[in-house]
Amino acid sequence: MVMLVAIVMLLTPVLLCNAAQQTVEVTLRGTDVSIGANGKLINFPDQKPYITEGRALIPVRFISEALGAQVQWNDPQINIQTSDKLIILTVGSKAATANNSPISLDVPVEISGGRVMVPLGFVSQVLGAEVRWRQTNSLQPVEDKFVNKTWRVASETTYAPFEFVQKAQYVGYDMDLIRAISELEGYDVNIIPVGFDALISTLQIDQADCVISAMSINPYRLQVVDASEPYFTDGLVVTVQKDNMTITGMEELKGKILGAEVGTLGLEACNKVKTKDPATTVYVFDSIGEAFLDLENGSIDAVISDWAITRYYCMTKGTTLKTVEATFQPRINEAYGIYVRQGNSSLLEMINDGLKKAKADGTMDQLQRKWFGESQVVPKGTKKDFNFILKYGIWGKNEIDTFNGTSTKDLIAAGSTTIDLELTTTELSAIEKQMREINILNYPQKFEPDPSRYVTPNITYYLIINMDGKTKRIQWDDYNCYGEWIEPVEATQLRNVFKNVIMAIEQKEIYKKLPQAVGGYD
Repeated sequence: MVMLVAIVMLLTPVLLCNAAQQTVEVTLRGTDVSIGANGKLINFPDQKPYITEGRALIPVRFISEALGAQVQWNDPQINIQTSDKLIILTVGSKAATANNSPISLDVPVEISGGRVMVPLGFVSQVLGAEVRWRQTNSLQPVEDKFVNKTWRVASETTYAPFEFVQKAQYVGYDMDLIRAISELEGYDVNIIPVGFDALISTLQIDQADCVISAMSINPYRLQVVDASEPYFTDGLVVTVQKDNMTITGMEELKGKILGAEVGTLGLEACNKVKTKDPATTVYVFDSIGEAFLDLENGSIDAVISDWAITRYYCMTKGTTLKTVEATFQPRINEAYGIYVRQGNSSLLEMINDGLKKAKADGTMDQLQRKWFGESQVVPKGTKKDFNFILKYGIWGKNEIDTFNGTSTKDLIAAGSTTIDLELTTTELSAIEKQMREINILNYPQKFEPDPSRYVTPNITYYLIINMDGKTKRIQWDDYNCYGEWIEPVEATQLRNVFKNVIMAIEQKEIYKKLPQAVGGYD
């Protein structure tokens, strides 16, 4: 029996490594397609895979069985099934079901050479495999869906001024930006309207190549998808009437009549002003438009709201209003990014390259002026916050989250408990310094162990770091090993970082008062 105690990781030599993940490797040689699964080349005795309408089609039985799935045929329906996944396809149709969710494929399932041919990317990714594409004349991965030179872009198209419908066209800052960077990279775009809550899953089931939708680079999203470099940083700003010369900063809001939309960060900011000065009055509105109307009518003195929506309103409707730019408070840790599926490095590199070009040639500045009336300027001296999430312990069930200032303790048989618990500025600075010393942004993510040495259960670490405007993910399993083992220096260095982070949290009195874990892990 192994009890869940954080100090376990310090008792014996251990090894860090990545959890196993299935992979499908595809090599394009002109019109010829070679496919391997988990390092083994798949032999196709009769019908070979091929590309059609920008999609790779492959005999269903070969790819399914290579990924550990069973195939059942009930003409014209095909079921591909594992213990926890189910794909239902129909010959001659684009209609499909993935884990009980209806999907529309880009190309229909078809029969060729006596074999049922199915979309390789869709089947592989639903079965949990990473697809890697290569051409013989290049070591750079390529995606079959880009043969037709079009990116499928998912977006929640009801959020002006970023993405919305106007005169039957998708318009907005995000829409213009993705078209601009795709053009700079030599591609077209096809905008796919999707509900916000379904955007990430649309990527995961290969129904879109990327997502742009005023979506912040969230550490929890980065557990399942990859994000571009930030392209926009929103934040709170104060809005007043144009002839108001008395409110020039946050201090002048004390004692005034303030307004904000219900459930927003702007309302939180108003309430903070009221806490400092009880003479302040705060009105709550159902929509930001209502708040601005009352501001125009002189019923309130100021509104606190997000910069982008505010600037768009002032430019298009509230012509008697102005933003007090000195009050702009950028949310550096919530900068917007463009998302792609995990492992789609080819598209991610193109998007980042396009963003770099759009910034350098003035395109980004021009689009901001078009949609917000002026180019956004992040105040000088604004620190790019350093924050991280560390999950640790057996199966990574303990968590330290400095983004939200919380800590979760695994109580094993008693479940878990989460409390508000923040590291001090001094503690964060010390951890940041240690991470920089080991150059953690360029850290390796895998060490190869001898599987025969494993002792289970193992400790799992999952680390997400925001540093210098970049996001780094590291996921390792930490195994106890039989016999002698000389571990890589990187493993020792990283473990020391983990040790200091965990000690900084677990030595706090509020953490010590948490319930003890009940039971243990076999």
